[in-house]
Amino acid sequence: MNPKNLVGLIGWPIEHSLSPAMHNEAFRILGLDSWVYVSLPVQHNNIKEAIFGLKALCFKGANITIPYKEVVVPYLDKLSEDAKIIEAVNTIVIDEKGLLIGHNTDHAGFIKDLADNAVEISKKNILVLGAGGAAKAICYGLLHNGAQNLMILNRTKNKSDELAHTLRYKFNTSHIQSIEKYAHADLVINCTSVGLDKTSQAMPWDKNISFNKNQIVYDTIYNPYETPLLAFAKSCGAKTINGLGMLINQAALAFELWTQHKAPIKDMQKIAYAKLNIK
Repeated sequence: MNPKNLVGLIGWPIEHSLSPAMHNEAFRILGLDSWVYVSLPVQHNNIKEAIFGLKALCFKGANITIPYKEVVVPYLDKLSEDAKIIEAVNTIVIDEKGLLIGHNTDHAGFIKDLADNAVEISKKNILVLGAGGAAKAICYGLLHNGAQNLMILNRTKNKSDELAHTLRYKFNTSHIQSIEKYAHADLVINCTSVGLDKTSQAMPWDKNISFNKNQIVYDTIYNPYETPLLAFAKSCGAKTINGLGMLINQAALAFELWTQHKAPIKDMQKIAYAKLNIK
């Protein structure tokens, strides 16, 4: 095989990622033998060179993950309309002219996963933990799809203040606020990276504050499959959802942007489940 169409994943760390397995399986299923998806671990001080290197190495595109979804924006030639509003990118397409075009498929992947789990958002009080690239996409997706009451809690409050201010300007019919401490919500969404480390029991929540059976707790982290936050929420009787569905849905959308082929989403799901040993 002589690959001519390279795509990959840029982030740090990325050894936990299921993206290479999912995309390469999708290429195999559709007979796209010239396409290959590779891992591209990039340390913090090299991100600019890595983005420009995609063009130099004739890549067709890339996914961007933590912690670079906002960082890469200034290095791109164009942004899709969604990415402009969100101000964060998780997918880059390199067109025939060599232009780096930033897209965001996270928000649509997230909303599709909520729908798949029969989660209604319009009348819920929603709490988003975090104010980085993932949080921006998820807040946009929620508000764009009818959420009316949104709270944002971040370790650095001025960042959540800034995000809330931006969102109020764009979605002025919804109630959006930056808060200083945990608040009761019908739907709690973790958009931070706390819980990604499998060796740690850290979680972005005070264990002295219980959940209840009427709450839904969504963690955008999918590996480990059950984070400390989700384990705690489940022990309190809350409904829990991890980020695997969001990952698969956003990956399918990125796949279609690169290849112009319909993604074999069931096969991508199957390989993701196998990698996580999910029956």
